[in-house]
Amino acid sequence: MTTSAEQDEHVAGNRAHVVDRGLQAHCAVEVLVSLPKAGTRRRGSGYLVAPGRILTAAHVVDGASQVLVRFEADRPQERTIKATVRWQHSGIDVAVLVVPHTNTPTVSFGQVGEQDAVLRCSALGFPRFGRMLRLRGSGGDGGSDMGLYAHSRGYLFAHETLFAAAQAQLGPDIDTYWERLHTWAESYACKGWPPGTPAYLLQPYGRLLAQLHDTGRSTALATDVRRHIRMREVTGSDAACLAEIAAARASARRCAPDDLGTLAMLAAAEDLVARRNEALHPDIPAVYARLGHTRRAMGLARSVFLPMNRSRALQ
Repeated sequence: MTTSAEQDEHVAGNRAHVVDRGLQAHCAVEVLVSLPKAGTRRRGSGYLVAPGRILTAAHVVDGASQVLVRFEADRPQERTIKATVRWQHSGIDVAVLVVPHTNTPTVSFGQVGEQDAVLRCSALGFPRFGRMLRLRGSGGDGGSDMGLYAHSRGYLFAHETLFAAAQAQLGPDIDTYWERLHTWAESYACKGWPPGTPAYLLQPYGRLLAQLHDTGRSTALATDVRRHIRMREVTGSDAACLAEIAAARASARRCAPDDLGTLAMLAAAEDLVARRNEALHPDIPAVYARLGHTRRAMGLARSVFLPMNRSRALQ
């Protein structure tokens, strides 16, 4: 959960103060939780908000027998420190952890004004759903974990916890935001999903529609040939297309099991996408994996046409 540091210059009297805005990457930590049941663990995200104080979600540390926090995860300066739960509140899903003071600078808080505004934001967390989405969205396997959707403007419900919180907090008002989100997506659909389509609209949005049981929209996305082409170009495989079609089919079966027309359209779309990979040799994904392109390798392995060969590719 971070955004690139921005700077605003504020003039107080004759002095100019430069203030960093946004979450700082070095303050984001991975929370490693051990549970009483032997061998049972849980992971989550936290943020250093004050010296020795880490803010995280209550559901991450609920019932923990031990809590560790990992700073600078997967970096040369990585370090793991034992933490204790000082306070938690399940109603608002917030907890505060205490760790020995570190030399890591903490965040400075500001205030969002009461006027309506469009804020540029991005997300980073553990497990690394953010990294996976960014890699697929950028079409590459390298790069930083930072800046996911940093240059995309929209309304983002990418994580199940945030999705549930949005529903609870916004109540009936959330319908307005759904419509704005759908309008945003439809503006790109009308253009044929051109280069530069936001990464969110190419993967999480389809899953959101299935979760909302919006069968009409999810079917339209899952059967859109131009969308299939763009997703393949962006992700390097057809795995995302096939997953979106499967999610739309599951939603249709739950909401309209007698709608054979919709189910037939989804089956035809799935067959067309799957057969594009008939010539994909099951050993090709392993080559990409050895070259370090793990995400693309996994996508290609899941796209292999024959189930037996697919199983071989995934080994």
